[in-house]
Amino acid sequence: MDKCMVSPDGDITITNDGATILSMMHVENEIGKLLVQLSKSQDDEIGDGTTGVVGEFSFLFFLISEF
Repeated sequence: MDKCMVSPDGDITITNDGATILSMMHVENEIGKLLVQLSKSQDDEIGDGTTGVVGEFSFLFFLISEF
């Protein structure tokens, strides 16, 4: 499913690429920044699978946060 992103200066981007969506977001949380870096690394090395990697990381973070 495509997402429509509008930047503060009015540029419009329509994409379904997780790495593009995350790179356009303003993230202040350190764990969130780590997710953005993870997504960018996955996209740079493999070129695909960013959404899956973020989902797996999020699940692992959920598991360890219960301790």
